[in-house]
Amino acid sequence: MSIRHLFWDKSAAALVACLSLLAPLAAQPQASHPIALTEVLKAATNNWEVVFSEKEAEAAKADVVAANRAPLPILSAKTSSIDLQNGVGAGSLWQQKRIDKSVGLDWTWERADKRLLRTRTSEGLAQAAQTDVLDVQLQQKQMALEAFYDLLAAQERQQELVGLWQSYEQLLIATRKRLQAGDVSAQDLNRISIETERARAETESAYLARWHAAHQLALLMRQADPGQGLPQAMGSWPKTSTAMLSEPAFENALSAWLEQRPNVKAAQDRLEASKSALALAQAQKTSDITWGSSFDHFPGSSTRMLEFRLQMPLQWGYGHEGEIRRAAAQNEQAENQVAKALHTARHAFISLYQSWRATHSKMLIYEQTLLPKAQQVATQAELAYQQGALPLTDLLEARRTLRATRLEGLMAKLEHAKAQGLWQLNTNAL
Repeated sequence: MSIRHLFWDKSAAALVACLSLLAPLAAQPQASHPIALTEVLKAATNNWEVVFSEKEAEAAKADVVAANRAPLPILSAKTSSIDLQNGVGAGSLWQQKRIDKSVGLDWTWERADKRLLRTRTSEGLAQAAQTDVLDVQLQQKQMALEAFYDLLAAQERQQELVGLWQSYEQLLIATRKRLQAGDVSAQDLNRISIETERARAETESAYLARWHAAHQLALLMRQADPGQGLPQAMGSWPKTSTAMLSEPAFENALSAWLEQRPNVKAAQDRLEASKSALALAQAQKTSDITWGSSFDHFPGSSTRMLEFRLQMPLQWGYGHEGEIRRAAAQNEQAENQVAKALHTARHAFISLYQSWRATHSKMLIYEQTLLPKAQQVATQAELAYQQGALPLTDLLEARRTLRATRLEGLMAKLEHAKAQGLWQLNTNAL
């Protein structure tokens, strides 16, 4: 019997088929459910972090209601002129006894548009909080997109390593038969056995990596029901976008992207709120007036007496300089925050674009050059080894090279998918 016949022996093929059925069962996460990228992104817009930010926005809206109101009127009642020396006389307590009774009402008149400025400040902060929700949604969608592709890469890596393990099992079976026929040495058999066990150990690591990736994605999707099982990424790697922009086109579009960036909008909203807060602090220099009136009932003098009063703080020696300086400093801080947000957003867009271009080029190198060459070398090595024209060490080296190149190519796909997906999310193109 020839070496080729031994290598493809029917009994060995049957055993390998059994292993191929058992290996995926040992390495697959249990109770998984398939999910597409669009579903992941939709779920990420309603996860825990987004819910927290939405509640913050609701609280900020409630502040607008609290700010947009006039000071409440104050009702007062009192009794006075109670004569403890001579007594208060006989008769009814409310009608005849000489006790001065009065009921009053006071109301503060806010001047210098304080209510309007206070409301505008709260409205600006509420708008910023609502924009923060969009920013959090964008951040969570970015994290979910990366987690989805991490899971997809983990799944493919697991499949790749399981296939490698199966191929080593197949080679091990064939080598044992060749050892019985005296075609190989026991040393070669031991080498292949070591590589087989190493491949098996790597499948266990790949399963753990896939398990972690699935749990991370489930967390970002706010998947709280354990009965749903772990998510399984469904779909293929994104196609390479041909919409690569030239440098002039990128610069022309950059300003529009910056304007629609949620964190930039939120910083601008807070700047408008700080301007209103500064104007409100300056308005404190105009004193508010409290108007009041009382109705008095004093038997023996008169049972119908009316009082009018006016109150206002006298700003002697202090003109709210502390509040004004604080508001001015916060306004300058808000201006700096806008500048920082614009600068950070511009850097982020440039970084995303450069990452997209670099990962695109890297992926093409692997797909068009490295992977085909590594596959060709491995195929030639397998054929030469079957014919006895290549030593085992060269075959193992060719297999290692192919394995490393495939895994590196998978990482190149992962990096490109993330870079392109993040770019499209940030430019509203996904």
